[in-house]
Amino acid sequence: MPQPYYGYPPQQPAPQARDMAALFTKRIVFFVVGIGAVLIWIDVLALRAFGVTDPGTANLLQAVGMTGALLGFGGSLLGGLGSMRTSGYQNLGLLVLSGVFVFIMVGL
Repeated sequence: MPQPYYGYPPQQPAPQARDMAALFTKRIVFFVVGIGAVLIWIDVLALRAFGVTDPGTANLLQAVGMTGALLGFGGSLLGGLGSMRTSGYQNLGLLVLSGVFVFIMVGL
């Protein structure tokens, strides 16, 4: 019995939906956490060392610091929970680092 002919080939899974955990390499996690730390450093340097007193600038710098803390928290949490290429001790260190970023967010 002949096979019925369909105008379209059988569907294949989308290439980006294969494995999302493979996207979170050590380099990307390090880069995201580093950007968060630099943003927090800019906030602390400008607010405390330079003595910024303008309320608008101080609010902007606090927003930059909170953004950095959120980036660091999210990057370390994703690296600790979602990366397949890290060992158990590295995952533990990234989870502890995400807790440190939470304390930084509360302190800002």
